[in-house]
Amino acid sequence: GQLTLAWGGTEGPGTKEGITLNHDGVMHVQATGAIVQALDATNGQLSWEYQRELAQNLKTGAKAKTIAIGLDMVYWTSPDSTLVALDARTGEVRWEATNDTRGHSEGAVLAGDKIISGGTWSKNSACYISASDAKSGQLRWNFYTAPSHGAPSRAHRDGVTTATAPATHGALGART
Repeated sequence: GQLTLAWGGTEGPGTKEGITLNHDGVMHVQATGAIVQALDATNGQLSWEYQRELAQNLKTGAKAKTIAIGLDMVYWTSPDSTLVALDARTGEVRWEATNDTRGHSEGAVLAGDKIISGGTWSKNSACYISASDAKSGQLRWNFYTAPSHGAPSRAHRDGVTTATAPATHGALGART
């Protein structure tokens, strides 16, 4: 018994940072171009596909991180800052929730009855980790891990004792 290739496939051009997630004989794939697919893991046959319409400025570099599965749903953080819950059997949208406007920097993680995801820093926005209700998508909390540009750290403002001040690079003041 040597291993042999059972089936293979290709994707369109683009950047991909996500990994496949296999559950109950189904391979869930984040394809380039804001696409989530469910494939039969034994033969690669497409079971369903969800393609999110994105603004033109997001289409070229559209990428997402991980997906999560639970409660009969596939959870995906889309490049346009929308957390999407898809029916695991059909790929139909169960709910969508937009938490921010700048894109998720982290994929979805199912933790109990919450979906944990995160957003990246931008000039006018702080990094954050958020939790949304896994059944409805309703935002439960945001935790800002670094302040936005020029703002005092949350540790000084809110008495939080974790290290939330941004790292800087010398006289340039560049964030790392």
